[in-house]
Amino acid sequence: MISRLQKRIQFKLLLTVALFTMFALLSARRTSAAAEESSIYSFSAKSIDGKIIDFSNYRGKVILAVNVASQCGYTPQYSGLEKLYEKFK
Repeated sequence: MISRLQKRIQFKLLLTVALFTMFALLSARRTSAAAEESSIYSFSAKSIDGKIIDFSNYRGKVILAVNVASQCGYTPQYSGLEKLYEKFK
């Protein structure tokens, strides 16, 4: 037979495990929300033609963001980027 003291200990242990699990789940949810707020999908950028690019439109796709001096006329890196695009588009 289980004594009263053993029942109390079991109850406290069960309560501790339940509380720990609840806090762990809440913490994981908060961490996930914080990660989402700071992901690339929360940003936007201006394209060369002045339109706003919302990165959330590309969720689930691979994004390669390249900052180039596109209006200076000296853009030899474009040939490599175009090859990369043609290979993986």
